[in-house]
Amino acid sequence: MIDTSSQYQQERLGAFLQAQIPALLSLAESVLAFESDTAQVDARVWDLLESWQQLGPAQGPATELEQAFWDLLGLMHRHQPYQLRGHRVLRQHLEASIRFLKGQAEYRPDGIAVRP
Repeated sequence: MIDTSSQYQQERLGAFLQAQIPALLSLAESVLAFESDTAQVDARVWDLLESWQQLGPAQGPATELEQAFWDLLGLMHRHQPYQLRGHRVLRQHLEASIRFLKGQAEYRPDGIAVRP
């Protein structure tokens, strides 16, 4: 027997990610292009987290896509835009996450990304 509540939750999670990934990618790319400052990044990160909170708790293991999403979101939350642009390792991590979320590369997590 299929657990329909779990299946429904996974569908909602997938829809959330598909809806929010373009916004997260746009934000990350704007950081690299010197188009977003700390206040703008923080505001958008909190907007994404509020959207997530409305979804409710998720259960089960996170997919690579979800891990990459939370990894990128956390990276931008923990570091200032100038650090993400200027620190070689942070910039490489940011660029690798962008490439994966665009479907242009495999995901190689540098850290552990967990759901909030």
